Amino acid sequence: MFEDIKKVRKVIKKHFKYWANGNGTIYKTGWYSNKNWYRYLTLRYFFKRKISIISIQHMLTTLCTLKCKECCCFIPYYKKEGQLLPLTFEKYKKQLDELLKYTDKILIYAYMGGECFLVKDLPKIIEYAAKQKQIRLIHLPTNATIIPSEELVDVLKKYNKKVKVMISDYRINKNVKVYIDEITNIFNSNNVSYEVANAKGLVWAKKYKINTEIKEESLENAKNCYMRRCIHYSDGKIYPCGVGAYIDRNIDEIDVKEKDICNVFDKNMSNKKLCDFFLNDDLEICRHCDITYYPAEVAQQIEA
Repeated sequence: MFEDIKKVRKVIKKHFKYWANGNGTIYKTGWYSNKNWYRYLTLRYFFKRKISIISIQHMLTTLCTLKCKECCCFIPYYKKEGQLLPLTFEKYKKQLDELLKYTDKILIYAYMGGECFLVKDLPKIIEYAAKQKQIRLIHLPTNATIIPSEELVDVLKKYNKKVKVMISDYRINKNVKVYIDEITNIFNSNNVSYEVANAKGLVWAKKYKINTEIKEESLENAKNCYMRRCIHYSDGKIYPCGVGAYIDRNIDEIDVKEKDICNVFDKNMSNKKLCDFFLNDDLEICRHCDITYYPAEVAQQIEA
């Protein structure tokens, strides 16, 4: 039992360190500054026997209103058969319930797309997640190309202390039509919690090159990958990042190993399996990425 607790503490501390270094949004909340946080979550494991997740992104759809050439999750490059259509509330509930079976707390639970505002059942989805006591904070990203419905605004207003809309500001790219002013006016009028990520201060990187053959030299680079702790939950499977989900759903030449993902619907799924997945720094799927950073134009669109 004590060996399990040591492993869990290692996972939690490892993820806190990653996010606290400015690689994610958790540092803005100040949670990481309390050194006892990971000790508290480890202590909870002692009683609950479930691991806590610092941050996870739940994919709602791969459909998007934009076709960003350098999308870090390869969204415009999904094959038709690999696409994840907008989740219905019933399918979403099943996925979230199964994930929560094996977790104690989720500190930052973020939605992912595609464009989340395309999901018809989004108001019901958010309301259900906001009622879950295991989830501490919810992030809802949008590229600001769709004006939110009145129903969605009502839900965001109702849970404004727990749900924050993360708006990507692509106005720096004159070829992209966005509704930042309209959306923020609506949110301000309805006391919706939101944050605008100013693209002027954002450096986009070209998407990774994916090799069908394994490159051994990619292992060390993969350990330092800025997406390595961007834990991605898509269609009932947990991946190290969104690129992993893209590879699994679209590249037939790459045989994704069982240890590279964590299928929460697997009959042998357990909390130990989830913990082992988080501790594994030698994921074969990561060796298919050529991790080289080159600057790229913000939200550059693929030409038709």
